[in-house]
Amino acid sequence: MVWPVLGGTVRLFIAAGSGWIIVVDLEGGLRELFMAGAAGSIVSAAIVAGALWLGGWGPAGQVSK
Repeated sequence: MVWPVLGGTVRLFIAAGSGWIIVVDLEGGLRELFMAGAAGSIVSAAIVAGALWLGGWGPAGQVSK
C-alpha cells in the first residue's frame, strides 16, 4: 500500500506547489492551473503503474520485492 500513498502524496505536492507558483508568481490562469493538476495526476499514475510493472504488489501475506 505504500505505492498508492506515495503516488497521491507526490501528486498533491506537484499540483499544489506548481499551482501556487503558477497563480501567485507567474499570474497564470485557470488553464495553467488545470495543467498543473493534470501533471500531478500523470506523475501519480506513473508511480503506481511502475509499482505494478515491477511487482510491488502481490498476494496477501507475500512480502513485496
